[in-house]
Amino acid sequence: MKKSLLLLMALATMTLGVQAQFVKQQVSPKYGPKPHRSMAAPAQADANGIWWGFYDGQGMRGGLGVVAAETYYQAIRIAPSNAELVGKTITKVRIYMRSLQAIKDVNLWLSTNQPATASAATEMVVPLKNTELNGGDEGEEYNGLPTDITLPTPYTVTDQGVYVGLSYTVTSATSSAAQYPIVITYDAEEMPNALFLKTSSSVSAWSDLSQSGYGNLAMQLFMEGDFPKNAVSVAAIGDLIALKNETFDGDVTLSNGGTNGISSIDYTLTVDGVEGELLHYDLNPAFTAFGGNVTVKLPFQSADVVGKRELTLQVKKVNGEDNEVDEGASFTTELITIDHKVARKAVVEEYTGLTCGWCPRGIVGMEKAREHFGDQFIGIAVHGYSSSTSDAMTYLNSGAYARIFSGSAPACQLNRSLGEIDPKYGTGYSLIDDIQDEIDNVVAKVDVAVDGQFVEDNKKVAAHAQVEALVEGDYTVAFAVVADGLSGTGTGWNQSNYYYQYTVAQVGDPDMVDFCKNGKYGKSSVSGLTFNDAMMVSSYVSGNNKVEALGTIAAGEVAEREYTLTLPTRASLKNALTSAIEEGKVYIVAMVIDANGRITNADKAQVQAATTGIQGVTSVTDTTEVARYNVDGMRLNAPAIGLNIIRMSDGSVRKVVVK
Repeated sequence: MKKSLLLLMALATMTLGVQAQFVKQQVSPKYGPKPHRSMAAPAQADANGIWWGFYDGQGMRGGLGVVAAETYYQAIRIAPSNAELVGKTITKVRIYMRSLQAIKDVNLWLSTNQPATASAATEMVVPLKNTELNGGDEGEEYNGLPTDITLPTPYTVTDQGVYVGLSYTVTSATSSAAQYPIVITYDAEEMPNALFLKTSSSVSAWSDLSQSGYGNLAMQLFMEGDFPKNAVSVAAIGDLIALKNETFDGDVTLSNGGTNGISSIDYTLTVDGVEGELLHYDLNPAFTAFGGNVTVKLPFQSADVVGKRELTLQVKKVNGEDNEVDEGASFTTELITIDHKVARKAVVEEYTGLTCGWCPRGIVGMEKAREHFGDQFIGIAVHGYSSSTSDAMTYLNSGAYARIFSGSAPACQLNRSLGEIDPKYGTGYSLIDDIQDEIDNVVAKVDVAVDGQFVEDNKKVAAHAQVEALVEGDYTVAFAVVADGLSGTGTGWNQSNYYYQYTVAQVGDPDMVDFCKNGKYGKSSVSGLTFNDAMMVSSYVSGNNKVEALGTIAAGEVAEREYTLTLPTRASLKNALTSAIEEGKVYIVAMVIDANGRITNADKAQVQAATTGIQGVTSVTDTTEVARYNVDGMRLNAPAIGLNIIRMSDGSVRKVVVK
């Protein structure tokens, strides 16, 4: 699915000292997307230098702003950790500007700290005249145009690092280009130090918005010095988990530190101290971004026995030449062999609220994912953005849920593995694409079955989870109760909607038609909506999970946890929750979290009515097994290793783990 190209897509209202809107505006790309690129800066063949930054000049650009006439400050940073750039010299800076008609007092500056104003920069201030700059015309203003600025004095980067920034004043925010003057890119992977912002009024303190879903600042630096030509470090290797004797592809992230880029690598795999033969891999197309990361899929071979083995990947040659990197050329991880696989489910935890005017995008995105994936999708909509008086579904205990959200809305986490992403567009293209990739390519480390029962006159839910480890590790279980079909009357059930101001053509996303101008819900405040996946309560208290950790579980071992959750009782939610209970639309969710903080698997089940009468005694003649299925719904003729779903003669369903 192609990325939706919005003329206007606001990511959030963020609390940054004050409530200020940094609004991101997506536009049709002037150039095609460049997947797999990050920190992109194509190496140049001239002048002993390279262009470096968090943007390669070729991906889709768009605007960001506070939709007000203010002075903007924007910057990227060369951090001390960018060791390949310490001691190198900045001679030119490439900036991107949109329309210059309402812009004045443009200054380029360099500073070792974050200056209060451009004149307070510690290293250099370069005033720029509008006549020296390229601003977009009517057809190109959305993307912004580049201008190369030669520094009056070349600047050599020290081990303190340096901020390189731009400031300018917007005199009138009537045009689109003036409302969203900051030029950002969407196609590159969001990286640390890629987006620092503040304004003179709305956001008066510097804010690091790197990796917050706003993209990277479109800016590049021409660095001169003695750079290696063929240099590759191994930045990361994804989980290597496979069945016995299986050849499979694993994700390996390479970092390019050479001006020649990466056309090919030659590498070895050392398993439990035994080094294998030299292997070759060609990158097509070649990766040319200096200082950038590219993820490739390399083949691996699992063992013939279940267990963990130590694996080291070392890049020995780059482009047929000796790798000029010593430290970082190798990466050690675990190669894990398992004896069976289980279905992996996708947990999407959404941060939302009824006073969030951009959150209809999250409503649409979550519903599309539910429809597309069915039982493989587990939604948890955390209404934490709004107060309890303005949102009947607000999770009252402030900060009570897991501390996985920054405070911007709408936002979501997918199995807590990608950081905060958009609940409709995901990492930039489609949340559905991200979920599909997670389901298809990430192997679950555990199997899990959950069940829940109403107790104490439906005031509480008694939850129970059974976990079988496929991979030895340290795991925890977290529970949440969610409800579907919630609705009500009054302002506490009205959804704020900013999309009513724009046509579908302006938004550029037909999925949002109902919330746009002249749409079914094309009003600033929408009543009559029905909400699904709304979280009622979880096992988190003040941000801490109160379920006892499972601890280390060996492969094949089964562990269980129980926890009782108290349902909310506030009047604004009572009728809706009571209806959901009566209609069987309340569910218990169990999430199994690994030592890296990622949800490795989860399960969801309808909460059952409380058992009455004598408990613990079952008549074998009255309730017998009728049918048995695996997690994929395939009928089994006999018990099979893993999770078995058993339908009983009385219509009940049981889940058991067979070892």
